[in-house]
Amino acid sequence: MFYTDPKKNLNSEGVTKKYTYDALNRLSEVKDAIGQIIKYPYNASGQITNTTIQSNETDTPKVISTKAYNEMGGLTSKTDPSLSQESYTYNYLGLLQQTKDRNGSLFTYQYDEQNRPTLRTATGAGSVTQQNKTIIGSNGILLDTQEIYKNSVKSSSLTAQIDYLKRITSIQVEGANSSLTSSLGISYDKNNRIIQYNIAGGASTNFTTQFKYDRLRLDKV
Repeated sequence: MFYTDPKKNLNSEGVTKKYTYDALNRLSEVKDAIGQIIKYPYNASGQITNTTIQSNETDTPKVISTKAYNEMGGLTSKTDPSLSQESYTYNYLGLLQQTKDRNGSLFTYQYDEQNRPTLRTATGAGSVTQQNKTIIGSNGILLDTQEIYKNSVKSSSLTAQIDYLKRITSIQVEGANSSLTSSLGISYDKNNRIIQYNIAGGASTNFTTQFKYDRLRLDKV
């Protein structure tokens, strides 16, 4: 892998980009084709604390981002030079509970008793909300459903079914109020290879695609 500057610039090292690593083999500095230097200092836990840039070796470094962490090592904030900030909070198990981006949009996360994410909510300007809800075992242990809500009104859903080998065997998509429904069925052979797709509903005509194999690889569709 290599990189060539479009204008064929070379830095003082005679290359288009130079990477420097510290004693622990972590990336600590990058010098680009025009001599700009980006540095990455680390804290005692091995996490990047800020990122600086300078136009050359003698220029004063300018901080372009700062990061803070909690006692468990979880990222709690990222701040840019304009003091715009992203923030992160966690629950008592250390799972991400809430984030807030530079535009003030709020994202919250809920989990089930097995710490699996079940509800993600985004709240933007004007309190407009979008939610992604996960129903694990929505109709038995082999089916999971994803539902999307806008301002508390369900707009779509996707239900996936697996078999006891944890292979996806069907996917069903529904629009708001079940206004549009389409499904995909998937069949496998004894060698765990897909042999058939069955597509139904939606805007397309129902159809089936079959896959045939020779002893080693796909042969016909």
